[in-house]
Amino acid sequence: MQKLTPEAQARLDALPQISTLTDLFEKVPDEEAALRFLFDLRYGQEGWTCPRCGARSRSLLVSRRKVQCLRCSKQEAVTRGTPLYRSKMPVRSWLLVHYLVANDKRGVSATAVAHELRCQWNTAYYMLQRVRSACAREAAQVVLAGEVEVDDAYIGSKGQVRGRGTRKAPFIAAAERR
Repeated sequence: MQKLTPEAQARLDALPQISTLTDLFEKVPDEEAALRFLFDLRYGQEGWTCPRCGARSRSLLVSRRKVQCLRCSKQEAVTRGTPLYRSKMPVRSWLLVHYLVANDKRGVSATAVAHELRCQWNTAYYMLQRVRSACAREAAQVVLAGEVEVDDAYIGSKGQVRGRGTRKAPFIAAAERR
């Protein structure tokens, strides 16, 4: 299991715990609160440091989703390096999608997300793809150790050919045994 740095663990511990949808809506009642929550999640107690001059003094530009250095006026998107970057959807909607993906063990469909967000299916699909690819990048960095179980399967519609000669998509799963 990948270990968090002490700074990242402290930042995670300082955040309010969100275990239900009601918790999410209480902690993030509007777009400004959602952006501040995302900022705190990303930069934590130590705060943002200007990439140009190294200053820590900053101003959060909520309407533009940016943080601005008070010394050199450099602006940087709070969403930079996240699935939310360059998206026009509200940050609050993105947090809801992250919650739905993280808390549904069977997976959530684009149709369900479109229904919850009252947006088009294409938008919901785009958001889900961005969140899933970010999760896959994170999971790819995890190194399994100790006793590991591995299993393979073929995913797809029922066909006549079974096993390795099939046209179904191969799938391999590995898990650490505890």
